[in-house]
Amino acid sequence: MKRFDLLSFLHLGIYEFLPHWDWLSILGHAICDDEHPESLEVCVNVLGLFMPPELIDPSMISFYLDHFPGGSTIEMFAHFAQLSLVPGRFVKYDFGTAGNLEHYGQEEPPEYDLTKVTAPTVLFAGDSDSAAPVEDVDLLADVLPNLLDYQIVDYPGWTHASFALANNAGDLVFSEIIRFMEELD
Repeated sequence: MKRFDLLSFLHLGIYEFLPHWDWLSILGHAICDDEHPESLEVCVNVLGLFMPPELIDPSMISFYLDHFPGGSTIEMFAHFAQLSLVPGRFVKYDFGTAGNLEHYGQEEPPEYDLTKVTAPTVLFAGDSDSAAPVEDVDLLADVLPNLLDYQIVDYPGWTHASFALANNAGDLVFSEIIRFMEELD
């Protein structure tokens, strides 16, 4: 497996990927609110690149920009990139040969044993989710031993962002999650 090298980021003291930027909040409140209808339409169109525009509540965009992006560690995104190099396999983080020997006692990172995930699980997928494509969720669904349900959200164009931002996520996803949680209680 090719290794996604982080040293260039870490040596520069960069440990977070896509951290929140204050200027984005300022910009969001300056042009993406009801007081600026002309520019608000531009904001809706930009967000519409990431999810179906008809699912966007324009009055919420400045709030979204107060929290987005939220950032994560460089290592998490590097692992995500590494996984794209080994399709069909879900392996642990690749530290390179020496690091893998130190962490795992072997030269290659081992696969996660998903058959050990015994918690009752419900999966949801979006037909246009490029971060978690249906094909990948299918692979996960096939190996989880306690899968209660697997649903592809019944809305054409549903993306990764739709799960958090769509104005109908409550009806299409969250209500189903609550229903399963109540059944398990």
